[in-house]
Amino acid sequence: METITAVERVPIRGLAGSTAAFLGVARAGPFAAAPVESLPQFEAGYGDAAGLARADGANLPNFLWHAVKGFFDNGGRRVYVTRLKATQRDPTQVDQHALAQALQGLEANEEVSLLCAPGVGLAQGHAPLCDLLLRHCERTSGRFALLDTPARVTPDEARALRRRLQSDRGALYYPWIAVEAAAPAAAGAGDAAGIAVPPSGHLAGLYADSDDQPGIHKAPANLPIAGALGLERPIGDGDYGELAPLGVNCLRSPPGRRGAWVWGARTLGAGSAWNYVAVCRYLLYLRKALEHGLQWVTAQPGSRRLWEDVTALVSEFLYREWRMGALMGATSAEAYAVQCHPGVTNQGNAAALRATLAVGVALVQPAEFVRFSTELAARA
Repeated sequence: METITAVERVPIRGLAGSTAAFLGVARAGPFAAAPVESLPQFEAGYGDAAGLARADGANLPNFLWHAVKGFFDNGGRRVYVTRLKATQRDPTQVDQHALAQALQGLEANEEVSLLCAPGVGLAQGHAPLCDLLLRHCERTSGRFALLDTPARVTPDEARALRRRLQSDRGALYYPWIAVEAAAPAAAGAGDAAGIAVPPSGHLAGLYADSDDQPGIHKAPANLPIAGALGLERPIGDGDYGELAPLGVNCLRSPPGRRGAWVWGARTLGAGSAWNYVAVCRYLLYLRKALEHGLQWVTAQPGSRRLWEDVTALVSEFLYREWRMGALMGATSAEAYAVQCHPGVTNQGNAAALRATLAVGVALVQPAEFVRFSTELAARA
């Protein structure tokens, strides 16, 4: 019987989940996605904070610059920037086909786990934009979209937008945040202390920072947004009580606290454990780790020994996750369960060419075992 070599039987490792991808309009720079690791590097390639001129002479805030600055200010370390071509009339409006092509160009990038399009608009409306981002994440392993509402929308309009979106692969945040104006000519909605910008870039930085410590299993909520002076509009208890249960994550300025705080962590899913941002992203993290860590299985001959080794490797990985505090339970048996069920076999039980890997993990929210499975295939 063929056996698994020591080189192939390497421990499964979790993959970093904090790299973001931003799509937006810039005054210069390449249109293909390129990595950026600091605001000065972004400015060298895509231009500074100067506003974007509209056909009627108005000067709009440079939303992409503000998003990148907010990302790094809030703990982000690496972002792929994709410059989009804007329409001649409005620098914030982009062609839907061009946006779809840009998203297609990101699909092969396995490093990216967070996706934002801060300040981008489509002539078809905001819901089709959000839908494009969500469908992209559903096609791409481990990716999650941070969505903004449009500027100056009311709570009723935010609820209406939410009802048009359905996916556990993204989260919607409302309202926009007020930040310091980068240039005197920049104009936009907001209070007298600054201008209003979409929050997704800042939030991606918070996500990235939370992923590093305490970890991707922790919801990025009840946190202050660095660089936010306040909100485009206040969210009272009544509006919050109606928006939060629907899955609209509100940004608030609570009494006694300055600036803006993240006050929700729900996805746009419906009726499952995946409704929670932390649950969804942690399960995506686990599945991606298993997908990469078990690639060697396809080159192995199917056998009972193979599936026993798979079970052992996955159990070892989840044991480390439990010891790091990502899983609940006083014992490892309470924290996770792993089963590898061989499928159709040849020669008795000796050559099972396919198996179903079933995993259950105990998460803080919703305080119950969450189960998922994946199919594995070995060679004949």
